[in-house]
Amino acid sequence: MHFYSGPLMYFPSGLDTVMTNAVITLNPGATLERAARLMRREHFGALPIVEKGHVVGILTRGNILDAFVALVSQRAGKRTR
Repeated sequence: MHFYSGPLMYFPSGLDTVMTNAVITLNPGATLERAARLMRREHFGALPIVEKGHVVGILTRGNILDAFVALVSQRAGKRTR
């Protein structure tokens, strides 16, 4: 297996040419269920969490899975991590 180790390719345009402006966000008070359903429906890997116009965090699929594992373990009487 070979991994490319050369210099990064130059991208002639700014990120604004490939990013989306229609960003879907949630607030910190949203439920985990709401976030998971939204991420699944929209095929998102992450969601920005915004409060008073400022990003206060990023919720990822991994965060959702961690919460699920913790819940299942708690119900089974096991400790996580």
